[in-house]
Amino acid sequence: VLLEAAPTPPESPANAPHLVLLSAHTETALLQTAQAWLDWLHAHPESSLSDISHTSLHRDALPFRWAACVASLEQLKTELSLITATPARNQERLLFLYPDLSQPLTPALLDSLLALSQRYQQWGLSPAAVAGEGTGTQIAQVMAGLWTQEEALQSLHHPQIPPVFHPPEIPFYSSFQNLQMQGYRRSIEILPQSETDFLKTLGALFVMGEILVPPSIGKMIPLPTVVLQKNRYWAENPAPPPSSNQHFQVSTRPGLQIWEKRLDPSESWWSEHQVGGTALVPGAWWLQWIFSVASEIFPSFLLQNFHLEKPLAAGKSP
Repeated sequence: VLLEAAPTPPESPANAPHLVLLSAHTETALLQTAQAWLDWLHAHPESSLSDISHTSLHRDALPFRWAACVASLEQLKTELSLITATPARNQERLLFLYPDLSQPLTPALLDSLLALSQRYQQWGLSPAAVAGEGTGTQIAQVMAGLWTQEEALQSLHHPQIPPVFHPPEIPFYSSFQNLQMQGYRRSIEILPQSETDFLKTLGALFVMGEILVPPSIGKMIPLPTVVLQKNRYWAENPAPPPSSNQHFQVSTRPGLQIWEKRLDPSESWWSEHQVGGTALVPGAWWLQWIFSVASEIFPSFLLQNFHLEKPLAAGKSP
């Protein structure tokens, strides 16, 4: 068996654009995390922008989001200092738009725009439908599965031969009109674009609410994680402390005492502790009960090694 180290990711060219993402549960947490990043960047001026980008791309996407396309650490610091939080909306059905290019459709251009479409798909952005107008129609038809890339290329050298279409794999529209009425509210316009434009589009879609699936090329580094707000939340109907318990001794085992309590899952607070409609006894309730029982016996005590083997189901709620 031969073992070797994983290949080193290729170095990015100097001043190459990189996409950096940041998200948090709240707007305040996002702003505080951005400041934590700034402090970290000032303390680590030798950091690789490529590694920062890779690390940010592989973190969880939380409700409040921010994205930037930057080419240097200084530009990243500037963008972070101007950060604004945007609450993400839900994922939407994504539409790929292929507009009229106002120029002849050449094989090179067709290949280029299909490759760009496939690159978006490699990032997890697959279209629910496609629409094309003018010279963009043939590209949209290929993406919809109406014909293959090879068939489309052949039609460019032999336009007099009518195409033979296959059944579409996804909906195809020959006009951009009334697409919102069809339920498509989020789209990507597929046009010749620079790397910066491509990354900015990814960032904008991430902020809107899309989930990106970035390529696994790069190195993870210890960037600051999301700043916790340390807020305390109390249930509106908290479980009341266990009341008096039925207590008895076991005659066959002197010194052994047993406490028993009948549970009532019909109480309103019990609805907060259910899985699949079955009420479960919360761990905090167990602790409260243990403390109330122990205080009846001992003036002071220490609880150690407490753990629950499995959840206790109290039955179906009425």
